[in-house]
Amino acid sequence: AARRSTIAGSPEIFEHRLRPTLDLLDALATRAATGPGRLEVRLLDYVPAFGLLAVDPATPHGQARIDIYSHRCGTPEPTLPLRADRDLRWFSHFLAEFDRIWTTGHPYEPAGR
Repeated sequence: AARRSTIAGSPEIFEHRLRPTLDLLDALATRAATGPGRLEVRLLDYVPAFGLLAVDPATPHGQARIDIYSHRCGTPEPTLPLRADRDLRWFSHFLAEFDRIWTTGHPYEPAGR
């Protein structure tokens, strides 16, 4: 993230920002370990160009929200709401991109495991 930002010489800023998220993931992983669901997290060596939130992506009524990440901090980012039944080309494109990114990620091991 530091390399991609305008403050490339200060990775500690991003490490500091990431710590609360990792602490939350540790707590969620602990809860998931005792419940019926599961939690999978992977870390990347780079900041992807987009974020994706998908609901029922394998169904005809699947939906996704794509957040496009720019190189500026603190400014509004574009968001693309997509539906499988309406936007199949881009819906499929971003899901496939996510799958490729996911396979390059390193599985996150929560603290204490």
